[in-house]
This record gives sequence, C-alpha cells and structure tokens, in this order.
Amino acid sequence: MFTRFDASKSTKGASKLRRDLINAEIANLRDLLPLPPSTRQRLSQLQLMALVCVYVRKANYFQQGKDADVLNVSR
Repeated sequence: MFTRFDASKSTKGASKLRRDLINAEIANLRDLLPLPPSTRQRLSQLQLMALVCVYVRKANYFQQGKDADVLNVSR
C-alpha cells in the first residue's frame, strides 16, 4: 500500500505522492464508517474527519464505561 519515497524525485512529485497517500488513507477511513455507501461518498474530507473523530471518541467513552463496569463487578 505504501509507496517507497524516492529522494531523487522532484519536490512536486514528492508532494503528489504525499497527497495520494493521504487521500488513500482518507478513503480507507471513509469505508470504515458505519454509514450507507451513498452517504459516505457524499462526505467532504472535512466532514469525514469530523465523523471519524466523533466515532473514535464515542468508542473510547463506551470502552471506558465498560472497563469501569468490569472493575465494579470483580470486586
């Protein structure tokens, strides 16, 4: 998936490679969201990143609550 960076390429080429890698990762994130495909495709990159952040925060919050419940039950 990752393309090796070639230092002999021009700065313009390196910038394009970096953008392409970023765009590929954003596409991967888009595919991971639990939304219908038609909805995911309409999201801008900014909207997508905001939704990913909300999803991760929510997952962490509920995981912390689950961990606290396990500690209370085991006592």
